[in-house]
Amino acid sequence: MGFGEIIRLLALNLTDITRGPMGLPGVPRISVFGISFQSIIPHFYLILFFILLTFYFIKRLIFSRFGRACRAVRDDEKAAEAMGIKSYKIKVISFCISAGLAGLMGAFYASWITFFSPDSFQFNDSIMMSAMITFGGIGSLYGPIFGAISIGSLPEILRPFTSGVGVASLRLAGVGLIMVLMLIIKPEGLFGDSITERYLSLRWLKDWLRKKKNKKIHNFKERQ
Repeated sequence: MGFGEIIRLLALNLTDITRGPMGLPGVPRISVFGISFQSIIPHFYLILFFILLTFYFIKRLIFSRFGRACRAVRDDEKAAEAMGIKSYKIKVISFCISAGLAGLMGAFYASWITFFSPDSFQFNDSIMMSAMITFGGIGSLYGPIFGAISIGSLPEILRPFTSGVGVASLRLAGVGLIMVLMLIIKPEGLFGDSITERYLSLRWLKDWLRKKKNKKIHNFKERQ
């Protein structure tokens, strides 16, 4: 969060590169193989596709050798290093992967609003994202999704009861109250550290194809 705030302040003050608070207008809409995504419905399905692709990529990554090393460093860094895992290397690679995925989504965000400014990413946004992850559950794939939907919809839920800037104030107060209660009742979050199921595997497809092949061979031998 501190690093993100430093980047925002640099973007705000390096006016020769970023135009500072004036931002960068005229960001073109996404175009894939000559197909431009202008309206909200095609853009939504394109984003949904990349979200599912990212989810699948992360789920496969978690159950890989690198993913197990990440979880070992998270749980006990000294024990992981004693087992030969280079924690510094693991942290740097993890940071690069997460920054790359965040940059990809940031590119989609900028293309949708066609304007990019440092004011679009305030410190409160970092707090809200951290709250979404903590509320949903750290160490879970489904937790942050649930946290983002529930906390992200909070302003709309509170809209009938307030108006104007009161929405943002009540949202922050409500999020703060929820986080305090969660830290007391369930510190790991709703779905915290719930990654116990198997990764998405295509073994069932291989087994089905193998059975079909064996059945064909068996039928051929019977006819012979």
